[in-house]
Amino acid sequence: MFLAGLRPILGIAVIGFSVYAITLSFGLVHLDDSRYVLDHYQFNSRFSNIFEAFKQNINYPSGESAYYRPIQTVTHIIDAHIGGENPFFYHFTNVILHLIASSALFLFFSKIGFKRGLAFFLALLFTVHPALAGAVAWIPGRIDSLLTIFILLSAIFFLQYRETKRLMYFAAHIACFTLALFTKELALMLPLLLLFVPAHALALRL
Repeated sequence: MFLAGLRPILGIAVIGFSVYAITLSFGLVHLDDSRYVLDHYQFNSRFSNIFEAFKQNINYPSGESAYYRPIQTVTHIIDAHIGGENPFFYHFTNVILHLIASSALFLFFSKIGFKRGLAFFLALLFTVHPALAGAVAWIPGRIDSLLTIFILLSAIFFLQYRETKRLMYFAAHIACFTLALFTKELALMLPLLLLFVPAHALALRL
């Protein structure tokens, strides 16, 4: 059966990659791409600056910003360490993060009781939806994919903890929530959302 095991995630990966593979040939645009890839290259090229990223704003070292998003900076450091200033690696990371976010959405839908067919369809719709093209094609747009990954994983681990009462799942929930907080400010909404998920999970079973 196609929807058995990890096949839905493989399907999401194959279809999603085929849609967004074209972005691997894209260059840089002067809407933060040049800032994060070129202006910050000297900082990002030093792997040891991963720890420094947690002490600075998102525009460090070329400017000031009110936003504190060190996880995004860490991903740029990893890209710079692997691929230098070549935009291919930055776009490749964006595609992979989007596919992981889509797979996490499938797992979340399955966790709250959606039938696997419906969960797969909705996750696939999310994967290829044109409204999300900017999150994949625009290098700084990865911030939304990163947030989606950590928020969904945090919710999944929380629900697993509710079911099993095993502390390892609660620890994983806290770890993912912490990473979400280091990713984007919207992560602060997660505890509020989690108040509603367990109460309505049964109602969502289809």
